[in-house]
Amino acid sequence: MTNLENTDMDMNNSPDRNTYKAETSRQRARSIIREFSLNTSTHGIPGIARSQTVTNRIFWTISTIIFAGVMTYFITESILNFFQYPTQVSIGVVDNPTQNFPAVSICNYSPFRYDLFMDDFLNYTNTSNITYSANSTLAERKVMQIQEFVRYKLNRNESVTEYSFTLDNLLIKCTFNNLECTKEDFISFSNALYGNCYTFNAKSPYIRNGSLYHLAENGVWGILQLDFYVHSNQYVPYWSSGVGMIVQIHDNDQIPTMRWKGQYLIPGRLHRMVYTKTIQTHLPAPYSDCSTEVPYALQVAFNHFSNGSYAYEQFICATVCIQAYVYKMCGCIDPTEWTARYIAVPGTDKVIIAPVCNENDTCYRKELDLINNNYDLWIENCPTCPSECNTVEFTAKLSSLLAPSPWLLDDLKTKVEALGVHLPTNWSTTWQSDLSQNYVGLEVVSETTRAQTLIESASISPVDLLSNVGGQTGLWIGISFLSLMEIAEMIYRLIRSKVYQLLNRDQQSSSA
Repeated sequence: MTNLENTDMDMNNSPDRNTYKAETSRQRARSIIREFSLNTSTHGIPGIARSQTVTNRIFWTISTIIFAGVMTYFITESILNFFQYPTQVSIGVVDNPTQNFPAVSICNYSPFRYDLFMDDFLNYTNTSNITYSANSTLAERKVMQIQEFVRYKLNRNESVTEYSFTLDNLLIKCTFNNLECTKEDFISFSNALYGNCYTFNAKSPYIRNGSLYHLAENGVWGILQLDFYVHSNQYVPYWSSGVGMIVQIHDNDQIPTMRWKGQYLIPGRLHRMVYTKTIQTHLPAPYSDCSTEVPYALQVAFNHFSNGSYAYEQFICATVCIQAYVYKMCGCIDPTEWTARYIAVPGTDKVIIAPVCNENDTCYRKELDLINNNYDLWIENCPTCPSECNTVEFTAKLSSLLAPSPWLLDDLKTKVEALGVHLPTNWSTTWQSDLSQNYVGLEVVSETTRAQTLIESASISPVDLLSNVGGQTGLWIGISFLSLMEIAEMIYRLIRSKVYQLLNRDQQSSSA
């Protein structure tokens, strides 16, 4: 190697040469930043760059930092508010004359027929050994006996619906929009309190080939007329506290909840129920945890309830879930909800028929209180029961007239005698008063073709969020999307300058 080459290498690697390169790099970066600062549309930064005195530069620096901090605070609040997913409800009205007529569920208040029930019941009480508290009344003892008999039958997987009134026993007349309807237009279901119940116009593949009655048919606007005879002489003593029927108007794919939403109909009256419809629509995730999906455990309950096609409902899902929880803790289920005793074993396709708890069992009562009053326990055991995304509610106004009219009694007498139920022994002399004490008439009428809608919508949409952020940045320091592009250009130029320096350094090292 010559002396000249050695000299060149010394110059390339000398401290002065490295210092010069570093200084040049800093000047180039400073030049890019200064050019950006002088020309950017963002407020405040040009003021700092143009300042000729220290005090002026301090003023603009402090001002820019303060306003940038305020802007950051408001932008952060806007973003946090957006991710809380607040909602608002819009109230509206839709007019739909082609809508479906609702489902109408009806039950006799007495779950059992005396002439079908008493023989088996007396055989059971004669062979059973039921203990009572010392101060229990006769009525309390009889009720306890009946409860124990029902539990005995259910726990042997034997039906108790055979003791209930059938629709053939009860229904005298059915017309919809002046066209005759029959028992074939009803589906049956069991209720723990009222025995056999029946639903008109339920969504079912077995009724009218899966089609529903519409509000406007046969030139009439939605009038269902039903006449019943309740057969109070066949009520089981001590079990039923009143005489009459119970009715609920609900959506076509909704399971009736007679115990909670049913309305009483007293005999000797023609009742008129005028209903209005309300439709509620909720936003799905992330705005809420609402669901339309039917979990497997709930579908099992649907399959064993009736021949209807039912949609997801939180209340029914909760009932099924609570029964499964009580069974897990106590080995039996709530006797007041024995219709939900088909339980899907978690994690499997296995379905069991849970035994019914004794009314005096303290375990199921304690566990019911626990899960109903402990939110954490509820979430742990029933995570698949969120609220519904869509609900339909019917509000009914009930009024009545004295009925039947005297001139209708003869015709009504003939129809009652054809129902196939044993009548009182003195029927031939008391039939007129018996008709008045057992006749229940019902008209279900649509008040209007309009339905109220409650539609949930987002209070802050992505567009609103963008507008809020843009407004805050523009108000405080004047940043727009083009300002962001200027910042991006500056960063790109700084990176490119740095990469260029590194490439030159590598080339010089290779040539050396």
